[in-house]
Amino acid sequence: MTSRFSYYRPRGVPGCYIIEVVLDLADTETGEVWVARNREHNCGQCGKQQPTSVQEHAVNGTRQLAQYIIGNFIAGDTITVKIHDEACEPIFQETSHVATMQGFVHELIPFYLNDQVWNKVCLNPIDLIDKDCGEEAFDSVPRASGVPQSLRRVVPKGQQFLLEGPNKKYSLPGEAARVQLDGNMEVYFSAKDNSLWVVPVALKKGR
Repeated sequence: MTSRFSYYRPRGVPGCYIIEVVLDLADTETGEVWVARNREHNCGQCGKQQPTSVQEHAVNGTRQLAQYIIGNFIAGDTITVKIHDEACEPIFQETSHVATMQGFVHELIPFYLNDQVWNKVCLNPIDLIDKDCGEEAFDSVPRASGVPQSLRRVVPKGQQFLLEGPNKKYSLPGEAARVQLDGNMEVYFSAKDNSLWVVPVALKKGR
């Protein structure tokens, strides 16, 4: 089993999510899950989260499954996951998962210490699953190959969306017209194959 970040939209409401984070931790690893909600009041549920359940099993040594269930989560809210390994301290893996109206923006956060920067710390990849589209992971963060997480294709499927892997050249098919701007995400429509493309602004500016 691998660590995973999965979510669905209760009653199909866009930008509203219930999230399950499961960390599959080796005996040398520990995990932290932090929640930051963008509210005008203190919800009393932010900060470091406690696991909903913890299971131990023996696969490749002693491993631990820590499960977190997070609700009351909407577009603009953030989940941060930190993975520590005692062999690598003080360096650790940190990923950011920011909710948008379409889904989530997943990023690997560089580690900084003493004027040094580790742009990529990959200790425990996390599979990403949109349960409204299926039970299979559409991506993972961080990627061992180092391919950016940033570009994802979105294909209409009834009232749902199916997320696919990134286009290797980060180019849009045919003549694509921008149809929506949502925070950090730009949405393009391609008449060539009637597809939608979700492009984070940061990637677009970097091309």
